[in-house]
Amino acid sequence: MVEQLPESQSALYKSILTDVKPRFACRQVINVASLVGNLLIPVGQSDLTPVCVAAGAVLSLRSVNKSRSLLVTDKLFPADRKSFLADDEVVESLFFPHSAQGEFIRFYKQGDRKSVTNSIVNAAYRVQFTDSKVSAMNIVYGGLPFGMAKAFPQTSQSLIGREWNEKLLEEGVASLTAELNSATSDLKSPDSLTSYQKTLVTSLFYKFYSDVAEKLSTGKFPEVGQYTAIKGKQLYDDSPVATSSEVSAASHCFKPVPHRSADLHVTGEATYVDDMPPYADELHMAVVYSEVAHAKIVSIDTSEAINVLGVRGYVSAEDVPGSNVCGLIGEERVFYNEKVESVGQILGGIVADTLQHAQIAAGLVKVEYEKLPPILTIKDAISAKSFFNPQPMMLWKGKDMAEAFSGVDMVMEGEMEIGGQEHFYMEPQVTRCVPKENGEIDVFSSTQSPKFMQDGVGKALGIPFSKTNINVKRLGGGFGGKSRKPMLSGVPAAVAANKFRVPVRCTLERKEDMVVTGGRDPALIKYKVGYNKDGRIKTLDAEIYTDAGCTLDLAICIVQKAMYHLENCYSIENMRVRGWACKTNHPSNTACRGLAAPHAVLVIENILEEVSVKLNIPRHVIQQLNFCREGHTTVYGQVVSNCTLERCYNQVVSDSDFVNRQQAVKQFNLNNKWRKRGIELTPIMYGIAFDTLLLNQATSLVHIYVDGSVLITHGGTEMGQGIHTKLIQLASNSLGISIDKVHLQDVSTVTVPNSTVTAASVNTDINGGAVLNACKKLNKRLEVFKQKMPNASWEEWVTSAYVERVSLSAQGFYSTPGLVPIDWSTSKGSPYQYYVFGAAVSEVEIDCLTGHHQVLRTDVVVDAGVSINPAIDIGQIEGAFIQGYGLYCLEELQFDESGVMTTVGPATYKIPLVDNIPREFNVSLLKNSSNPGNVASSKGVGEAPLPLAVSIFMAIKSAVRSARKASGKDESFTFSSPCTPERIRMSCADQFIATA
Repeated sequence: MVEQLPESQSALYKSILTDVKPRFACRQVINVASLVGNLLIPVGQSDLTPVCVAAGAVLSLRSVNKSRSLLVTDKLFPADRKSFLADDEVVESLFFPHSAQGEFIRFYKQGDRKSVTNSIVNAAYRVQFTDSKVSAMNIVYGGLPFGMAKAFPQTSQSLIGREWNEKLLEEGVASLTAELNSATSDLKSPDSLTSYQKTLVTSLFYKFYSDVAEKLSTGKFPEVGQYTAIKGKQLYDDSPVATSSEVSAASHCFKPVPHRSADLHVTGEATYVDDMPPYADELHMAVVYSEVAHAKIVSIDTSEAINVLGVRGYVSAEDVPGSNVCGLIGEERVFYNEKVESVGQILGGIVADTLQHAQIAAGLVKVEYEKLPPILTIKDAISAKSFFNPQPMMLWKGKDMAEAFSGVDMVMEGEMEIGGQEHFYMEPQVTRCVPKENGEIDVFSSTQSPKFMQDGVGKALGIPFSKTNINVKRLGGGFGGKSRKPMLSGVPAAVAANKFRVPVRCTLERKEDMVVTGGRDPALIKYKVGYNKDGRIKTLDAEIYTDAGCTLDLAICIVQKAMYHLENCYSIENMRVRGWACKTNHPSNTACRGLAAPHAVLVIENILEEVSVKLNIPRHVIQQLNFCREGHTTVYGQVVSNCTLERCYNQVVSDSDFVNRQQAVKQFNLNNKWRKRGIELTPIMYGIAFDTLLLNQATSLVHIYVDGSVLITHGGTEMGQGIHTKLIQLASNSLGISIDKVHLQDVSTVTVPNSTVTAASVNTDINGGAVLNACKKLNKRLEVFKQKMPNASWEEWVTSAYVERVSLSAQGFYSTPGLVPIDWSTSKGSPYQYYVFGAAVSEVEIDCLTGHHQVLRTDVVVDAGVSINPAIDIGQIEGAFIQGYGLYCLEELQFDESGVMTTVGPATYKIPLVDNIPREFNVSLLKNSSNPGNVASSKGVGEAPLPLAVSIFMAIKSAVRSARKASGKDESFTFSSPCTPERIRMSCADQFIATA
């Protein structure tokens, strides 16, 4: 139709195709959705409704006996969301009129991210000109708390007869503000309209004014925000030299071998726990959890629930045959029956023949509470002295703080808040428990730690751990959220299976998963910094507070991780870092990729940025001035060796053309008032090892069968990161056979006991070391046969060994060497085996009127040592970086004033999508690197690249500062994480914010 009609008649249709469609849902939804369906959905964020109202669309309705037509106005969509359709009516058609000569229509939308998001505010504007003056005008907004659409007739009418000039803009903004304020005063809750939404109302009107002015001047609308297709490079050394004494550079190692399950993943054939066919008598469990943040439990009434069709019964603390007490210090419960300290703590479970029946019944369980006052913020916890460690942990080096600060040129104080993060793994928490004879139980779980699950099930059932077999095939993502948290639903499922003596499966829905399991700890970091006029940071005194939630979990380790990494890759002469884990009435938080190291890196980089602004010295100059180098001693007393920081830094500066692009960004910002760019560089030094010494160990089992095939088992779980693939490469290389001869079975506590949780980027190191240890034993046994028959095949050597009664099975063990736990009385230790160094440059563009941003380009260089599998390592780097981008810039966990999480599920919690990926994304592994002393001279890169996304945060802040400078505002400003569109927009501080 657009091609067939004259341009003057197709303006509306072009707007739908160019303005609405790219911002509407996603391709999968568009392929099955309809225009009318979007009008009829009972939500307040319809993108099409404002367009229909502004365009004067007409609905044709038909029932059995009559038909009628309705002009689409904002009155059709009241705030109470009542449908305009009668019970017996259907929509027959939706009519859009052709545009008229001199008519322009535009649609705008601002959400939490670029696409697949509800509108915070959307707007449709229609204007018609006659003799160069406005002859008709429609202004319609959506996303506001007035219903699916809100027209502004007073403002529209006031602009008729006016010329399209600055005076019209000024008066239009003033009229919109007045009309909006009047409408807001009629709301039951005026606070439901935020300052950001008010700002967007006038800002979007300005965008429309500017676009129409451009159209009138040039005959074309501006093509702002049209970016090129995504492109990128992945660069690695294709002929590395292995320096490990255990592994040589053979054909299968150090090559980009495809992930062992890649084909299964993309075809949907990969089996996860919930894909396992059910037993004939298998039941499903739905958890019943607390719905208040802090309360005593008065009563739990299940009488209505247990009468639901298909329900077999209810399980609670009374059904636990062993201990109902769990947690690291006994502060958790399998089932809570006396008191709850957050929303989401499990009270019991409904067991039924189907998951749907169980969920329906669980919703009918009535719980009476005696509410207690909750603590819901870190600052409230500080005021109440609510800490898991009343005495702070402390690290220090150099002079006494008073003396150290007296010797610097300048002192600066500040604080920074960093939000938490949901793991949002693709596969939610799921466990399947199968009771067996003699008190045994098989547990099929999506867990990163078979040992943790075994401990929990064994203690709750009161049986020896030897009778609990935990089996893990693969996980659909983990990110730390499946370390301890699978026990929360898995152990209750085991109790249910024990009670009813049938298999029981418990699969959490996404909302349940988010509410019950917690996420990454939010943090508040206060700091005092002493520095000299040349930009050298001399002294840092910091206090780190994390929101651990209601139970201990891994809170202490999480705080410690932040303390270790606050210095990042810099050499600060005098430091004192103190840390507290705050106890609040939020769901208990837990490990998440990198623990709280990403928080610490953001803060130190922000400190350098603030020093840069105050001294008017480029941030990258201050970074280099303060770099740590070979032999540097950290705040925890470890001496840094094999430091490749400057190599990574210099390579990314060169690869990204950083210096020239800085100048280009400056010129762009001079030429554009409402679009600003920023380009920033972030380096990283990330310690690798478990901070808890006992976890740095692993066991493996390697069998050679008489046909020459090899089976390896180990304790590391596969969650997409490729550990099984890498270990198959290592084993095949060590044994000198093709990878096709090596197979890896499910992880099981029967074959590998006491396994270490798969986390901390070390599991290829420790499990790979254990597999190589077993292979070394087998090679030694086979050596005699190789010498006797040098020209024989692998199969012939194996058969000969079997005939000679030589064992073809070996257990391997590995413990990480050289680790020294930190002595907190002296602030000395060597907790890390090695460091991963890296650097990233990111360039962004922000829309100062809406707060939208786009990452234009990112270049990353990471030292992965001698990569066992470059394809997998680069994939890990890309994934970690984008997850860090989500943490710092997109993902925001929100709770209401009573402690209930309001961002549950993908509709309200926004992770990065394809549209958010940098338009150019280049990743390189540092060439000619090695890591002597580690398995295959490699490095673990699962976590270290995540904080490199600080480069995006700092680039956004740099762009905002440019906007503030253009508006004559202070260039020093508070900018918290995540830097959502709201924070970006409201920080730009221009004349439209003043009207909100």
